[in-house]
Amino acid sequence: MARNRALENENIKKFYESIGLENLYEKQYPNTKYCIFISHKHEDKKAAEVIADFIMNKADIDVYLDNRDTGLQQAVKEGNDKKIVECIEKGISRSTHILCLVSDYTKNSWWVPYEIGYSKKAKVSINSLILKNTNDIPSFLKVENVYLGVKSLYDFLKNISTSLEKNFYTIDYSTKYILENYLEWDK
Repeated sequence: MARNRALENENIKKFYESIGLENLYEKQYPNTKYCIFISHKHEDKKAAEVIADFIMNKADIDVYLDNRDTGLQQAVKEGNDKKIVECIEKGISRSTHILCLVSDYTKNSWWVPYEIGYSKKAKVSINSLILKNTNDIPSFLKVENVYLGVKSLYDFLKNISTSLEKNFYTIDYSTKYILENYLEWDK
């Protein structure tokens, strides 16, 4: 199973704080002050995983992705609705940004509007990324930051990360190709 660095780094940070070395933590993990919660409809899970991996590997920014939260997966398995909500709210509260992946499936989601609403309440930056072949986006997302494809995703991440290559065109072809399976190539 893929990593969920957002939860891993939380434990590392707590350790550094417990021994009074939080400044050293910030130097060793400069982008861990950022975390992007990936909100998506279950049918867009593969796109969410690819985009989350791109964010972690290329921008070195932590992500929270539901299928990488073992506590959430256990709560789902047990049918523990209270714990499910707690895990989602914890993931959002510990994030600096939410990136809602929007597709034609999104309009049928119960969780995406909840996650966006909770993000707004928690004062987490709300951002939407439009997946390939999407016909429309919900009105409540049109009033926030909307990104239309590969290049705008890159620009969004470049504004957050100190690790991302500054020149978009230095992304290797295989990375562009993988992202283009799920995103348009915007200008």
